[in-house]
Amino acid sequence: MKKSPEGSSRPTIRDVAALAGVSKSLVSLAFQDGSRVSPERRDRIMDAAQRLGYRPNLLARYLAAEGSPFVGILVADLKNPVLTDIAESVRSALHRQGHYGLVAGATDVVDRYRGEDYGTIDERILDMFRDLRPRGLVIVGTAVDEKSLPPGMPVVCASSAVDDGATTPTVRVDDDAGIRLAVDHLRGLGHRRIGFIGGAGGAVARDRWAAYLRCMDESGGEARVEQAGFTEAEGREAATRLLGVRDRPTAVVAMSDLVALGALSAADALGLDVPGDVALTGFDNTSIAAMRRIGLTSVDPMNDHIGRRAAAVVAAMMEQPGHRPADATVAPALAVRHSTQGSGRAS
Repeated sequence: MKKSPEGSSRPTIRDVAALAGVSKSLVSLAFQDGSRVSPERRDRIMDAAQRLGYRPNLLARYLAAEGSPFVGILVADLKNPVLTDIAESVRSALHRQGHYGLVAGATDVVDRYRGEDYGTIDERILDMFRDLRPRGLVIVGTAVDEKSLPPGMPVVCASSAVDDGATTPTVRVDDDAGIRLAVDHLRGLGHRRIGFIGGAGGAVARDRWAAYLRCMDESGGEARVEQAGFTEAEGREAATRLLGVRDRPTAVVAMSDLVALGALSAADALGLDVPGDVALTGFDNTSIAAMRRIGLTSVDPMNDHIGRRAAAVVAAMMEQPGHRPADATVAPALAVRHSTQGSGRAS
């Protein structure tokens, strides 16, 4: 690292001023609003800063003013491609609006095998964001306890549910419509014994389970459910139980693509062909589902749209303090691929 004239390991604004032959206040002004400094002096300042390796402390500047111009993006599970896709969409949309998005893992992971919530907000992360004073927060993929949120800060939940009576706005896919697309697709192919894997792991999981039960009740079909959380391992274990019987379902709706991947592994281990012996649908339409070797029919929750809408909502709340936008649901679509194609039969 380059050293300042005084030999310190990190050059300061005072070092830049001394090398450029200007005042410290002029250096500060050049970095804050270069248009207010003459081109000749600005060039001298920037040249001195480059030679010294000086970089202004943006955080200190913002905290000394009115807070940081960034929005915190807290993600429930950074290994989940659905949630990271949404987070990236939020970050990109905020960038186009002139804001910075700072992404962090949001939660302490809990024992999903006990059917508990997908994760709970890590209070240490929230404390950090309180100290950094972001202009707003977007929480992706996890429930939120409003008591733990920074008071008065604009907060939006994306791709997650909140408790009844909560004031935090949400932007999420219409889970009922998504499950209905999958079930109707399978019924249109002639399937009647349609199973479901999921239901554990929080409010979204329960909503998708309930939607499946409603669809089966309306169609007069027999509901067959094996509970699982959102992991591939849970999907594999649940699918082994669901498909490892003589009178097995001829089609399965998995509540997420990761669960469906687990079901694919289970079907292979049981010697079952997908879609010949059992048709399979997922939910999330991840890039994994679209891989040619996988070819998973999946409900597309329009994650990019969810992210962009969440960014627009938090931006509106930042512009209008105290404004609480209405919750938004996004209409899904169905991406049909190999895992259901050619599987039609009466059953």
